[in-house]
Amino acid sequence: MSDAGVNLIREGKSDDVEGLRRGIVKENCWEFKKCGRQRGGNRVSDLGVCPSSVEKRLDGIHEGKNAGRACWVIAGTFCRGEMKCIFAKDIKSCSACDFYKTVRREEFPDFQLSAVILEKLREAEGQRAGESRFYDKTLSRNG
Repeated sequence: MSDAGVNLIREGKSDDVEGLRRGIVKENCWEFKKCGRQRGGNRVSDLGVCPSSVEKRLDGIHEGKNAGRACWVIAGTFCRGEMKCIFAKDIKSCSACDFYKTVRREEFPDFQLSAVILEKLREAEGQRAGESRFYDKTLSRNG
């Protein structure tokens, strides 16, 4: 493993030890694009926190943190400093993105299609709604 790889692990910027051994560092979009919009990033005060960096329902997709390696399915992400990624409206801008192409190449043949990732979001939302209904019923019976 390279010294740079060891430093990434020590600094908490990567936990992909196996990937680092192979010389592949799988970056999240905010690391790749260096946008500074992840929580604690240097651009949060003027641009806000990127929704991809905090979307926990997609944690682990393509070995990323939160939606860091599936940002193209998250509305409200930026591209070149502009609000571009409004998935339901325009996936073409995302499929032309250098980060999207990198993830597709790195994950081949196990790249998860956008429809599959969106279904995971819907399932997680359905589970959350079901939990909420359960708690509402419990509170009304006990209240």
